[in-house]
Amino acid sequence: MSETEIIVKMDKHLKLKGGTYVRDLIRCEDCKYFDALNNDDHGWCKLISDLPIGVSVRYHDDYCSYAEER
Repeated sequence: MSETEIIVKMDKHLKLKGGTYVRDLIRCEDCKYFDALNNDDHGWCKLISDLPIGVSVRYHDDYCSYAEER
């Protein structure tokens, strides 16, 4: 079985059991909106560049709630 990162909504802070599954976590490098730049550390988010929520340069292992798997 392969490892999967997930987002979990926790009932209480630091509670390890009893959370509710929300969705799989998608890293920027696996997102359809991510374009890798010429170096190995950063990329460009095509989606956030159109939104007023911040800088659109992202690391490959970043993630956000707008991510969609390729």
